[in-house]
Amino acid sequence: MCQRAPHSLSFRRAFPALLNFLFHHRRFTLCLITFGLSLSGIGIALALTAPPHKPPSPPVLTELALAKTKSLYMVIDIPKNLGVLKARGVTIRTFPLQTIKWIGDPLSQPSRLQLKGKEPMVSPLSITPPPTSDKATVPDGEEEPSKSPAKALTVSDMPFRYELAFQNHLSIIIQPDHLPSFWDNAWQQIGGWKDRVAAHMSTWKVVFGQPSHPYLVLSMEPADAQAFYWAVVPPMPWLVIPGTPGTSP
Repeated sequence: MCQRAPHSLSFRRAFPALLNFLFHHRRFTLCLITFGLSLSGIGIALALTAPPHKPPSPPVLTELALAKTKSLYMVIDIPKNLGVLKARGVTIRTFPLQTIKWIGDPLSQPSRLQLKGKEPMVSPLSITPPPTSDKATVPDGEEEPSKSPAKALTVSDMPFRYELAFQNHLSIIIQPDHLPSFWDNAWQQIGGWKDRVAAHMSTWKVVFGQPSHPYLVLSMEPADAQAFYWAVVPPMPWLVIPGTPGTSP
C-alpha cells in the first residue's frame, strides 16, 4: 500500500487554512492586493518614462576608431570652438579657436581626414659637422675662424599663418587673431586677405566640373597658432566635427 509524501499532506492541510485566514481577514487581504497593484503601477510608469537608449553618435564612433590607433590625432570641434590634440583618447593639449569661417560648401557630417602637407613647410635645419681644416694653411699670427653650431628650431620659430592640405579635397587656413605689433599685424592681415581670395577662387573650380574644394579658416592666439603648427605632422589623422560655432571659444 503506497503512502503519500508528508510534504503533500502538509500542503493540502495548509492551503485551506490559508484561504480561511484570508477570507476572515478581508481588510488585510485587500491591503495586500492594493499594495501589489501599486508596485505594478510604479514599475510600468518607470518603464514608460525611462529615456530610450541612444546609440553612440557618429563623432563618438569615429573618434573611438582613432583612439584605438597608436598615432596622435587632432579633433576640430566646431560647436565647442576648440581644437584638441589627443592620443588614445587622452587630451594632450587644447587650442581655443577665436573665429571659425567656411569658404565654400561646409562639411555636413563628422569627417575623418588625413593631413597631406603644410605650407609653408618649415624643416629642421640640417646640422653637419664643420669641415676639418689644415692648420698649416692658416697664416702665422691669425686664428682660425670659429664656426658657431646651427641653432635648433623651437616653437617660437614656427609661422603664425599657414595652410594645411588634406587628402580629402579640403584645406584649413590657420591665422592669428591679432599680433601685438601694428606693422606685423598689418602684414598678417594682408597675407590673410590674399589667402582668403585664393581660397574663394579655388572654390569656383566646381563650375568647370572639378571637385569642390572648401576651406576652413581658423583664427587663434599667435602662440597657439605656432604651437598648433608644431603639433601637427603629416600624415596625422584628423576628425572635423561640423556645426554652428559657439558664442565664445
